[in-house]
Amino acid sequence: MARTIRECIGGTATAARYGGEEFAVILPNHGLTGALTVAERIRMATASKRVVNRSRNQALGTITLSIGAAQIAPDELTSAFIDRADRALYAAKQDGRNRVVAENDSRTRTG
Repeated sequence: MARTIRECIGGTATAARYGGEEFAVILPNHGLTGALTVAERIRMATASKRVVNRSRNQALGTITLSIGAAQIAPDELTSAFIDRADRALYAAKQDGRNRVVAENDSRTRTG
């Protein structure tokens, strides 16, 4: 997974594991539209790979990704930015998984 993300993000971006099954990608100077393009590239590259248990030579299928994308606002607290990205991620999961959802999607809004 890490190799696929690295191959898709380019040299100015930073990727890190952000939890058990979560990764964060910081894309300076991309904006939300650029982030969505990169996110979709990561999702498609991952979906195109086949997972194999090499010791048993057994095909395990493919990996799907749910991705939430957000753009930090000037003077915004990091915690608020992460919260918006998380809401987008969970909207992607609730919509059936294996998709990219932007922070400005109506499904990410609260109350």
